[in-house]
Amino acid sequence: MIEVFDAGWTLVSALALIAILGLIIRYFLKKRQRSKGQRAFLLKV
Repeated sequence: MIEVFDAGWTLVSALALIAILGLIIRYFLKKRQRSKGQRAFLLKV
């Protein structure tokens, strides 16, 4: 049971980190929408 819980917790925390990073990236992209280098930035990621 402990191993299953550990794996589930790792998965949930990883998804949470990805979601937070996604929100931060979206926020910065909206902030930098004026610049024309947005597509180049997206390609690098």
